[in-house]
Amino acid sequence: MLGKTSPKTITLLLRLNPNTPEAMVVNYCRDRTISSANQMLQRAINAFYLPQACLEVRKPSLEVRHLALAAIHELQAQIRLIQSSCLPETLNLSSPTDCNRSNTSKSLIRSEVESSVSTSVARAKFSLETMMSEQDWSCC
Repeated sequence: MLGKTSPKTITLLLRLNPNTPEAMVVNYCRDRTISSANQMLQRAINAFYLPQACLEVRKPSLEVRHLALAAIHELQAQIRLIQSSCLPETLNLSSPTDCNRSNTSKSLIRSEVESSVSTSVARAKFSLETMMSEQDWSCC
């Protein structure tokens, strides 16, 4: 349940069956310090939903673009973390017969995205951190 408790505070209450993947994630976050757990949840929510939320409330397109690039950067970093910790054997996939064509087009797309991200991430990071710091993430 997402409820507004005051003009400056939004509280998020989750009711989860303890045997669900969602409960496992909340417990994983809860095992960290409160500030770390709040930051983890905040970063995940923002990376996944902030650009769309900004579009919905009609934020300026340049701001949405910067936030979208920051979200892509955050999600790519999480993908790399998951890949290196859970699927390390996929880090150096380079079988010419299996995935040469796929790797070429993925490399082109990746280099375009990384180029865009690297030029805009500093500005977007400031905007994202400013918006994140204005919220109260004491739900955990």
